[in-house]
Amino acid sequence: MSPIVPSVKSENTEPKRWPRRVKVGHATVIVYRMAHEGGKSGFTHVVAWNTPQGRKRRKIAVESKAMEEARIIAGRLSAGMIDAADVSAGDREELAAARDLIGGAPLLSVLREWKEANAICGGNILAGVRFYAEHFKNADRKTILVKDVVKAFMKAKKAEGIDIRSSYERVLPRLRDGVLGELPIDAIGKDQLADWISTAFAVEGKERAHPETFNTARRRFVTMWKWSRDEGFLPKLAKTAAEEIRTRKDTNTHVPIGIMTLAGWKASLALIHKEAPALLASLVLGGFCGLRRAELAKQKWDDIDLERGLLRVTKAKPRTPARRLVPISGAARKWLKLCPRNGERIGASWASDHVRARVKAAGIECPANALRHSFISYRCAETGSVDKTAQEAGNSPKIIFQHYRELVSPRDGRAWFTVSPPR
Repeated sequence: MSPIVPSVKSENTEPKRWPRRVKVGHATVIVYRMAHEGGKSGFTHVVAWNTPQGRKRRKIAVESKAMEEARIIAGRLSAGMIDAADVSAGDREELAAARDLIGGAPLLSVLREWKEANAICGGNILAGVRFYAEHFKNADRKTILVKDVVKAFMKAKKAEGIDIRSSYERVLPRLRDGVLGELPIDAIGKDQLADWISTAFAVEGKERAHPETFNTARRRFVTMWKWSRDEGFLPKLAKTAAEEIRTRKDTNTHVPIGIMTLAGWKASLALIHKEAPALLASLVLGGFCGLRRAELAKQKWDDIDLERGLLRVTKAKPRTPARRLVPISGAARKWLKLCPRNGERIGASWASDHVRARVKAAGIECPANALRHSFISYRCAETGSVDKTAQEAGNSPKIIFQHYRELVSPRDGRAWFTVSPPR
């Protein structure tokens, strides 16, 4: 492969006598001819040029090759490629051979991978590769695209009777429809998957996903990758790419959350009661009882005992202490008596989103997840007990402290739960 020389107009002057000068632009390289008894022609040639670091020389036996080398060096010097000018012809040939050997792969990436593999295998890469081929590589393994794995996995979970609407269906479709969806699952590396999670689940205005969001998505992918391994889509004995991704820690001990003001809470209740009574139950149970969005979508009227003032949460978030009894305040009972009952559930699955949209459209400040955040913050202030509030909210006290609790005065805490309908 011929070396690449910068495209610069050259003026190559080669007088009959030695030394000869090769000039390209402002750069000049000199070729000297010296007697050398050991050479076939009885001569050898020295290519010399100046650099900021001092004068450089290179000895080349054949005259034509010496002149060609001078032209290459002069071209690079003229283009400002001073360091590249010091690369020998042998080095260039070796570099070209290396690139031919690795095909279209980036050379630096190949070298980094080799270095890491060499370190892992203790300097014996071939032995490590042979062990992998013998124990991990499965000739009968099926090749399948990520998007097809997602489809098959969710179908299998539904067949097991698992409700995937609030878990896998909120995460896996992004993977299926994204750039990784078109790749074979056994071609996805841990760094590639981790980078994709970080960007795919980043909220607007942020470059990376919040650590809690990242870890939630990672947990879903770990389950799917393990399932893929069990189904024969991945090596049986190998640790999956999703498992190799490390969970991320939130470096902030407490990130302020968005809660509603008392005035905003009163205005929201009045607004929804007047303009959208069918949404009132979702607003009341979200703000007075702290139900999650997914719990509100499944809450049934039969699980609300107004006489005893208790709400039973049965359709709870998986892997949390969310099956619970939540007290209904006197004010909340009054509001619930005003709610129309159309069907067995308190409202449609989209009711929470419509409540927030209407409240925001009316100019009332309502941050994301404000009803649950407000319930927890005001309830902590009212009771003075994080443990009690955690039990009612279906969380651990640690989670309340880390993610939800906002400072509210005891007076405002009591006032929140006494906002009643107008007489």
